[in-house]
Amino acid sequence: MNALRQDGSREGSPLMSRLVFGIVLALCAGPGSRAAKADAIHGPWTLGHGDLSVIYSGSGSAFGSEVHLHSGAVVDGQTLTADEHGEPSEIQIVVPVAANLKRIDNPTGFFEGGTGYDFTGDDYNATGAAVGGNLWMLGGSSDAAHYGTPFVGLSAEELTAAAWDGNISLTLGTVGFDGSAYGTTGGVFSFYSEELTAMWSSVGSFTQQSVALIPEAGHIHGFMFFSQPGTYTVELLANGTLAGGGGSVTGGAVYTFQVVPEPSSVALAGLGAAGVLAAGWRRRRRAAGRNSTATEIAG
Repeated sequence: MNALRQDGSREGSPLMSRLVFGIVLALCAGPGSRAAKADAIHGPWTLGHGDLSVIYSGSGSAFGSEVHLHSGAVVDGQTLTADEHGEPSEIQIVVPVAANLKRIDNPTGFFEGGTGYDFTGDDYNATGAAVGGNLWMLGGSSDAAHYGTPFVGLSAEELTAAAWDGNISLTLGTVGFDGSAYGTTGGVFSFYSEELTAMWSSVGSFTQQSVALIPEAGHIHGFMFFSQPGTYTVELLANGTLAGGGGSVTGGAVYTFQVVPEPSSVALAGLGAAGVLAAGWRRRRRAAGRNSTATEIAG
């Protein structure tokens, strides 16, 4: 397990750090810049600002959705030189090992909005993480810069304010989790407001709250937490009412988060895969030996 530095970052062995870095490079293309069409923006989003956005075509009763990536964001290893818009199904939001702050009291660590942090109180039970256990976080702009993560917002700024009767309501739908690559199960996703109030959680007993998005008025931020390494598929559901009695509009989108484990877990997963390959090689070798012996006897 990595040691926690005084500034809240983590220190691991050089070998493990190189291993994780190599895996990230395998996911991402080489460095460069890109300003491409929306349908060309795809791959892992690793750094920079972007929003999970509700959009509307201007007719019908269904919202659309997109990932609005701002200039400077890094997607598929490329630094965007202008704002771009990607499909939620084409973008994977990477939550790196550095974002594992653990559910602990660390008054000397880094946390946006104050000195240190304390995740041990009952207010954080909605994260699904045990006190003292692993807890990954996507936080505010300073957190993102400090820990090297995407800075993720929620937005309805693509909508025209005059077309809507009040705010757009955003709630949590189904959350899927796949930790098979790391041998983990039961991963929990949760979202806390900037005031650190629990709004959404995939913990079964949690009562979901509605997050209000103001059309055309920018975006909101909060804190996203993840209790296990693995892949999370998070469904967000939007609901709004058109002005002038135009009726209700609803819609949903699924966003994917890739949560990276501790370097030791990555190494164990790699050793597990190597063990499976080696076992297969040994079985094939024994089978080949048996076939050879049978041929010699027959001769």
